[in-house]
Amino acid sequence: MKTSLLPLSLLLLLSAGTVRDDDTGKLYLPDDLEATLWAESPMLFNPTSIDIDAQGRVYVAEGVNYRGKAGRRKEGDRIVVLEDTTGAGKADKVTVFLQRP
Repeated sequence: MKTSLLPLSLLLLLSAGTVRDDDTGKLYLPDDLEATLWAESPMLFNPTSIDIDAQGRVYVAEGVNYRGKAGRRKEGDRIVVLEDTTGAGKADKVTVFLQRP
């Protein structure tokens, strides 16, 4: 049986070296794991930090105006909350939690 990974779990695996990425961009996983796309742009941009609350909502801090890119997003960087409201295993709702210039 395959196990679906939450985004944070996948990041932990990447940092631990369990998942490998070569020049093709392909992910290599152990046979008992499966990686699926849970969220992508335009829901979030340049994620710098991710956390998951007890309800399964994913909080993402973005760094769009990071390192010499000041002014790229005039409204400022933000923290967004991503949710899977339908239970389909994919983010379908994004809410801006905090945004400051």
